[in-house]
Amino acid sequence: MTPRIGSYFVEWPSAPDDRTLGVVDFSVFPHLVDGTVEVISEGRWRKFGA
Repeated sequence: MTPRIGSYFVEWPSAPDDRTLGVVDFSVFPHLVDGTVEVISEGRWRKFGA
């Protein structure tokens, strides 16, 4: 659904690059830091339901 997935995640040989459907205007790239999850992003975020 995102515009790109990153070259690291492209596993099929016939793919020319990391472009995808592009239905939404953001991409998600997970980062693992010493066994923990770290969120690295741009923009403003709001947490609902504390």
